Amino acid sequence: MSNSMEQLDQALIENLRSMARQSRSPSEMFQELKRSLGNEAHIVTVLKYFRQALGLTLADVKPIAALSRNELREIEDAAIVDELLSPAILKHRADWDMSKA
Repeated sequence: MSNSMEQLDQALIENLRSMARQSRSPSEMFQELKRSLGNEAHIVTVLKYFRQALGLTLADVKPIAALSRNELREIEDAAIVDELLSPAILKHRADWDMSKA
């Protein structure tokens, strides 16, 4: 497991980026990613997708892990996750958004 980032599905990464470009909320992106990955989606995998797709740091994505720490791994307070992650996604947009022409 030298570089687990390279094993991520590029279509899912592009889908997260597309959702971010459409100003979809981080909590919506979380739900869509969980649906795409299936019920076996581990939180570490979800965090890796957010980090790879949107150029986020581990500190940026920590609220996802902290606020989905329940048996269903569902976000308990979407408003807080959205409030904390949205600025980070915008801050790093130049790192991941190549659609600017």
